[in-house]
Amino acid sequence: MNKKTIFVMLISILVSLSQTFADDLFEIKSRWPYGSARVVIGDPMRGVVFLGAGGAVVALDQALNQLSMFTFPRVVEHLSLDVNRLYVSDAAGFCAIDTKNPAAMTLLGTYSGAIDAISFAGGVAYVMDGTTLHILNAEDATAISIIGSLSFPVNPEALRMAHTQLTLTNNLLYVIVGNTLFVVDVSSPAHPSLLSSYGDGQEELKALAASGNLVYIGIGQNLEILDLSKPSQLSSVSRHRVGPAHFPDFQSFFVSGNYLYIADSSEGLWVVDVIDPFTPRDLGAFFSCCAWDVYHDGKRIYFTVLNQGLLALDSTDPTLGIYTFEETSDISISKGIAGVLQWTQQERLQLMRINKTDPPQILGSLPVNGMRVKLSEKRACVADIFRATIALFDISNPSMPVQTAVYEDGSISGLTFNQGLFITDTLLAYSTAENGIYFIDISNPTQPIQIGQLLGKKNGVHIEGSMLYTLQDNELVFIDITNPGQSQQIGAINVGQNNRGFKVWGDRACVYGETSCQIIDISNPAAPTTIGSIQTDATILQLEHEGTYIYIFGKIGDFYKIKVLDISNPADLHQAGELISNQNVSEFGIEEGRAYIAAGHMGFKILDLSNVEKLTTIQPYHTPGTLVDICYADKRLYAVCDSGLDGSWIKGFYSFQASNPSSIEIIGFYEFKWGHECPVIRVSGDFAYGQSNRGLEAFDVSNPAKPLYLTTVAQPVQPSALNTVLISGQRIYLKGASDTIDIFDISSPSAPVYLRSMERINQFTIHETTAAASFQSEANTEIKIIDLANLQNPRSGNFANSEKIEAIAYDGRYVFLITSKAVELQNSYAFRILDVTIPESPSQIGVYAFASSFSPFSAGPNIHLAGNKAYISGVQNGLHVIDISTPANPKEKKIYDTPGDSYQISLSDENIYIADGRGGIAVLGEKPIDPINPAKKNSGCFISTIF
Repeated sequence: MNKKTIFVMLISILVSLSQTFADDLFEIKSRWPYGSARVVIGDPMRGVVFLGAGGAVVALDQALNQLSMFTFPRVVEHLSLDVNRLYVSDAAGFCAIDTKNPAAMTLLGTYSGAIDAISFAGGVAYVMDGTTLHILNAEDATAISIIGSLSFPVNPEALRMAHTQLTLTNNLLYVIVGNTLFVVDVSSPAHPSLLSSYGDGQEELKALAASGNLVYIGIGQNLEILDLSKPSQLSSVSRHRVGPAHFPDFQSFFVSGNYLYIADSSEGLWVVDVIDPFTPRDLGAFFSCCAWDVYHDGKRIYFTVLNQGLLALDSTDPTLGIYTFEETSDISISKGIAGVLQWTQQERLQLMRINKTDPPQILGSLPVNGMRVKLSEKRACVADIFRATIALFDISNPSMPVQTAVYEDGSISGLTFNQGLFITDTLLAYSTAENGIYFIDISNPTQPIQIGQLLGKKNGVHIEGSMLYTLQDNELVFIDITNPGQSQQIGAINVGQNNRGFKVWGDRACVYGETSCQIIDISNPAAPTTIGSIQTDATILQLEHEGTYIYIFGKIGDFYKIKVLDISNPADLHQAGELISNQNVSEFGIEEGRAYIAAGHMGFKILDLSNVEKLTTIQPYHTPGTLVDICYADKRLYAVCDSGLDGSWIKGFYSFQASNPSSIEIIGFYEFKWGHECPVIRVSGDFAYGQSNRGLEAFDVSNPAKPLYLTTVAQPVQPSALNTVLISGQRIYLKGASDTIDIFDISSPSAPVYLRSMERINQFTIHETTAAASFQSEANTEIKIIDLANLQNPRSGNFANSEKIEAIAYDGRYVFLITSKAVELQNSYAFRILDVTIPESPSQIGVYAFASSFSPFSAGPNIHLAGNKAYISGVQNGLHVIDISTPANPKEKKIYDTPGDSYQISLSDENIYIADGRGGIAVLGEKPIDPINPAKKNSGCFISTIF
């Protein structure tokens, strides 16, 4: 199709739409296009990286500084680079972009057609459409034409659950279609010829990469390497299971030099050594769920993570610091010896010699049961809270460790995990949350004997000489244990609430809470003083100390980090460096400038911390995930995002500055805690409210750059539907159990109070001081009009309809419904208007039947009223606008086919803000009326002006 044909078709479509929808007053006002990060590619010669995120392509330098952005009309699914051209595509077409100047990308041309996979080389495009390969001449981007085609012998039914991918090298095109790999000779693009195939069509083929005479494919949970020295006769070189005890979900392969880089949506990034294709081996890994695409420029690994954005990782060490992939749960270090709890076929205590230059040297090991280990110079202990035991070991000869005894006591089941275990060569101490600290004499390691106990709630235990340190309530406490049976408190210092742990060294201690550290001078235990403090932007999970630095393992949003604080001058604590770490870190220790990390199923990891100012080996370029809810309040937007493609894992909400709707910017983020995820957020003044499976959640958003969690108020019955949060005056109404609305008083905004519940409610909405509710029975539907000032006596009437009510809205006179009925395993939807002037006798006065393309999400559609229009969101094919100016004759005015999926909308006085799923945020504004010809109004159709 040439440029003229495309132009004529586009004009005819626009003319037709402007005639059909001449009274539509809305236009696309702006977009915030950074949805979920998906694809990445780059030009290593120029040091440019291109990221596809939501409805945009972002050009970045190697340090991930943004150079420019190109707005794509839909959600970017594929990127392909050919010299100075970038091809951006989704399932409906592609556009060619000139990237000679990455800081100012410009559009060259477009192609409209179905695309399942795409690749470019030498001005030629290779496009998969179902089972057919189309080869296009794209040299002139303004006149792209098909020059060759090839159909593959694949049953179209085989495509339903299969992945389609292709890659090109040395005039050979490798295509995965219908779970079969095909090799195509494209030396003559106009006459492609099929050379061979591989696979039985039954095993799942996913990721694909090729280099030289080898092709790498993902088959189920395995990497398979094929020999292509004879393209007409493929043969398998090896099959390798990636990751120990691991169930990968391969998305993308990238081969560079001797290494294969794998984006795995189940675990993250894998690096596999393929220098010997007969024996590939796993080298390194970076755990980050939902890794989707990967690219390597020779120095750095770039990979997209759907719920995080783009990460850039220094690949100087291809092991990424991984020492072993054996599952590692805990680590303790004492004078050059590390005790590591690892799981192979059973759990073992591995003793290793460590130093700052060489890899660890395994000295000895023993089978154990437990999840916490602690070492002294000659002793080791392993605690098992499930069996309520602590095993003791003699490690005076670490090459031949010997178990000497097992101490058993029911109190061990209450061991505090944060610094709850401490051992010297003669004394074992452990702290419990409820029963305090226990002292066990192990001077005879074969006969451990309890010799004392400190009563009260204690958090952690550390012993230096005869002085014991522990947290009790809001204090760091100093206790003389010269005689553990008759211990005596020497001093204490108030360190505030919600402290997580502490570290002690020399005459200093550091107490840390969720986001703060304070340094305490303990040279005089009877009169300790605070000499320095610092707030961090990370949630602190663990803390270690060495020399003049504190090493914090914490979390910021989606990212886990090791932050290094310089404490050489306690009065001036400041950050000296930071490093993105594996997410799955259960414990770590520091010695001689190295961090030794127990990384769970990712194994045992070692990080070089010798140069704290250069711990920036990985950089994030952040983009939100899928935006599933939106709320406009006081020129700000609050958008809830999830971490996956299906909206099943709600991760947090962003705050955006929207004072200028044409330039929306992120200003803050709050990450939901486990069990407190809110798929819907509503804002009233300086407070935001949501509903999790634990009840009503309240947040302080007075500082939108740093939203704060306030409280959770339980509902009488655990919620089963998390999609109704309505605010009216000083009350909040939440959908509780399946047929209940729970009501809370928020007259004290930071401390909501449960009032009562209304039962038998199916759908619920509010208009000023009244509400409309529905209850579905087998025979019909009951509509209730409720005076919110008098909940005891709601008026009700029957609406005779057997269809299911999916959504409800109410304007004081009319109730608006979306109903559905099953028709041959598919749902048929209708928009209905009821007159409820007499609430006891509702009557249907208008109905509009949606087209079969109307497809709501599982959470159901939403109805929003403004003027004489009803806006329908929560559907996969965009925003639907219904004209309700004549209630007896509702009409669908427009379907705004937004780049993503319109999960939810929020209305201001002038604009419509759309949470557009993976497309980011779309903003609709009212078009100004032409002062010369007021009757002349443009269509405002959300149609790409590219395709």
